[in-house]
Amino acid sequence: MAVAENKGVNNASPHHLPFRGESTRPGIRKILMPLDENLSLKPSVSAAERITKAIEAMLKNDLRCIAITNGGRVIGMIMLEDALNQIGLLTPRENQAG
Repeated sequence: MAVAENKGVNNASPHHLPFRGESTRPGIRKILMPLDENLSLKPSVSAAERITKAIEAMLKNDLRCIAITNGGRVIGMIMLEDALNQIGLLTPRENQAG
């Protein structure tokens, strides 16, 4: 029996199931890490949002990491450096080295 190919779907992980409302483009879920117990839960960003919204929230609030929610529940956090790398931008540390 042949398996149909999903064109346009990120197949990086065969076990990846999108969060509610999440598109199949790579983004927040790929860099999600366990929540640091000292991290403030406000502001936070939904896992379904574009990664650029998380970056914008971190920059506006002078944060190095931000809480990520799914369906109103906190599920982890992402780091600014990881988010910038995810979209292909150099991190401040890489700019200083060069």
